[in-house]
Amino acid sequence: MFLALTGLMAVVTACSDDTQNPYANEKTIEIASADLEFTPQGGTGTVTVTAPNGITGVQSSASWANASVAGNTVTVTVDENTDIQGRSARLTITSRDESAYLVIQQLGVDFIFDANAQVEADRDGDSFSFYTKSNIPFTTSVDVDWIKAIVEGDQVKVTVEKNETYSARTGVLTCKAGSTTKTTTIVQAAQISPAEKMKGDYSLLYYSSSKWNDINVKLEQIEGENWQIRFTDGEYAAKGLIIPVTVDVEAGTMTIKNLVEIEGDGTYNGQQYSLIGYVLRLNISASSFGRVSNANFAIEASFTKDSDGNQIWEFDVNDAYDKTAYGYYGFRIAYTTGGYSGQVANMYTWPYAYLEKK
Repeated sequence: MFLALTGLMAVVTACSDDTQNPYANEKTIEIASADLEFTPQGGTGTVTVTAPNGITGVQSSASWANASVAGNTVTVTVDENTDIQGRSARLTITSRDESAYLVIQQLGVDFIFDANAQVEADRDGDSFSFYTKSNIPFTTSVDVDWIKAIVEGDQVKVTVEKNETYSARTGVLTCKAGSTTKTTTIVQAAQISPAEKMKGDYSLLYYSSSKWNDINVKLEQIEGENWQIRFTDGEYAAKGLIIPVTVDVEAGTMTIKNLVEIEGDGTYNGQQYSLIGYVLRLNISASSFGRVSNANFAIEASFTKDSDGNQIWEFDVNDAYDKTAYGYYGFRIAYTTGGYSGQVANMYTWPYAYLEKK
């Protein structure tokens, strides 16, 4: 708010013999009107003076305020004030030996843009508002086309479009009032790629001893469609068990082949064996299960959600099986001296096993 403008005027006479000039103390310079209050943007103001002897000089005490005279009018031109502090200067108007003093006042920039230096936007699009206040006109701009900003009342309303890419991105919102600039950086997360959604920690759930059990595993991409299920829980992790799998990211499918070679410690009864993985088929008519020697057999799963919204891989036998006679029972790891015919003993069997993402 402006301070009250006070026009200070002093009158000085130069006559040395008052008895010869009865009007020696009578003022001959008066301020008729003055407009010396300025916004931060600066501008031009005028002072109208009544001076029978004419205006013989004007002077500003500050370099940012320039004064000139034409007839009985003093024109004051004030530069822009880019500081938040207001400022003042003295204007001296002289008519021969008399002087009048006035105050030139200019506001500082009162500009509020209530936003943090950095704002995070949701990858699927976002919107938010920032409170703003300014005693001079201000503008908003952004340096990217996926951010839109408009001013409504005392709010800068920002809309961020959905990030369709798999890369994070940033944009800068700039608000400018005169020479005062304030910015906020908007950071938007990338979309999670299908592969990244599939990777991670899972529970391998299986039904045994009349209850559901779970083992901690991690699904990891090795290269391209070559992935692996690595056990991260207890004795399974201690043995370093890894099941090679094939994942088609675009189709969202996983395949575990029958007779797949399993990585891990194959020590059994003091002997060292290789490890083999079996797809266990269920004989639907006989309600029995067993292993098969056909390497074309496999179990397959699609990356989907169950009725509770959990992301899962739910396995079933592939089309190499006669699905009218056989269904999916589970998966087994066994010790072998080599392939199907070299099996020595079973290591682990997981009936009805499936994966549920943590």
